[in-house]
Amino acid sequence: MNDQTYKRATYNLITFVTSKIISNMGWSTYSFGISLYVLTITGSATNFAINFLCSSVPRIILSPYAGYAADLYSKKLIIVLSQLLSLLSVLGLLTASFFDQITITFIYLTTILLSIASLFNSVTFTSSVMNLIDEKRTQKAFALSDASKNIGSILGPVIGGILYAYFPLNAFLILFIICYTIALILDLSLDFHVNSNVEKKTKQDSQKKGFISNFIDSFHYVKKNVLLISLASTSIFISFFFTSIQVGMPFILVNELQLSSYQYGIVQSSFSVGMILTALYLSIRKEFEYPFILAKKTILLLSIQFTVMIIPLFYTFPNPILFPYYIIWSFLLGGLISLMNTPTAVKLLKMISENYRGRIIGTVETISSALVPFGIFLYGLLFDLLNPKWVMIVTSILSFTFTLYLLRKTVLMKAHPEYFAKKGKFIKEVEKNLEG
Repeated sequence: MNDQTYKRATYNLITFVTSKIISNMGWSTYSFGISLYVLTITGSATNFAINFLCSSVPRIILSPYAGYAADLYSKKLIIVLSQLLSLLSVLGLLTASFFDQITITFIYLTTILLSIASLFNSVTFTSSVMNLIDEKRTQKAFALSDASKNIGSILGPVIGGILYAYFPLNAFLILFIICYTIALILDLSLDFHVNSNVEKKTKQDSQKKGFISNFIDSFHYVKKNVLLISLASTSIFISFFFTSIQVGMPFILVNELQLSSYQYGIVQSSFSVGMILTALYLSIRKEFEYPFILAKKTILLLSIQFTVMIIPLFYTFPNPILFPYYIIWSFLLGGLISLMNTPTAVKLLKMISENYRGRIIGTVETISSALVPFGIFLYGLLFDLLNPKWVMIVTSILSFTFTLYLLRKTVLMKAHPEYFAKKGKFIKEVEKNLEG
């Protein structure tokens, strides 16, 4: 890579991360404000749930199409159009607010449009990270992107709480529009061809095949790669099992152990802090030599964390110990997830041909998005009907078992044969020394 290309990649990296921080802050603040507004004007948990469905259902249905578009059409155009759709949707809601015409139906429609725009934006950006920057800094880009999401998740509720206390709903909408306008301007300056190997003719040939044929091609592509199947399956199952934490953490900490809402909020924030600090660490260190070995160890530790969460249900801890116990637990949980996600995502993207990245990411997104609401519903029932201790213990065992099977030695040998070759040499040397 020459100096000019390297400088362009550096500009892309800085601009990409800055855009993500600003847009994530705007999105997080808006989500906080609109959720409170829905509860305030309706007083109904059902309406709140419907708004959640308006956000999640489009992702389940349209993720394959987002992946298809990201592979076959201009990535920059898709990202710009998705940002414009987000801006116009919230601008419409803002205009309605000036005439006191905001209805719950209008909010649902805006949520659907924002969900569609966010889906196409995220799938396209994820599949194009390696086109924006040089290969050596892919981990840095992913880590900083993850950090920006979590910074937004912390700042959003803080800013949202202040705005909600002193300003009308308009303030949330105006802040969102400002943030997304800045992000759009930054995205317009990105160069998506710094590190791209796909020829224009290849895209044109794929476009002629149509949606179904292209997805059949991507299915055959994945089918040939056992490692890819195992990693995608592991990602999907972990997303499902993690819903036990999403449902179980408030249920156990607030209902069972009687932590205050303030303490529970601190515990939740510790999770984001753990992710941010780990992501920042990953952004400054070199890529892991054996990321899938790391992923297996990390997921096994995550599986143990499911059980660690319910230890205070077996032994009575006083509040001065219980509160810091869960702060540390939540911090480590966030750190482990970041440590698992970033190196694995980097290696996975490098394994997938540029021609297929969007479609494979879109397919995984569809399955994961479908399993999350199902998992939340299922675990909601389980926690209501069964003892939470056994729900989490069984989840921990299942997660541990699935990981051992999906990331078994024969699979990992395909990803890192050199690791097992070194390990074998080391064992032989030890045996020789023992014999001597």
